[in-house]
Amino acid sequence: MRDAVRLRSLHVPGQPLLLANVWDPPSAVVVAASGPPVVATTSAAVAASLGHADNGEMPPDVAFAAIARIAAAVDVPVTAEPTNLRTVVVGRLVAL
Repeated sequence: MRDAVRLRSLHVPGQPLLLANVWDPPSAVVVAASGPPVVATTSAAVAASLGHADNGEMPPDVAFAAIARIAAAVDVPVTAEPTNLRTVVVGRLVAL
């Protein structure tokens, strides 16, 4: 929850929040070390890095595990919008 509050505080009217996209833990570490207060995942790159197309073929458990590994690698909030996983129960996302 701390990261969610921190991420929300970065959304300031008139000051766009620019997000750098990452696809795995090493890319997240590099981006976070360069100074932005948050990193984002890109569904296409995450899927491709794991050998999947960005069309919903990646199993939800694989997608969530990848996002969890990325989040564990950095000390900044991580955003995620995995394509075609929008129907997953909200409680599952909160548990992540």
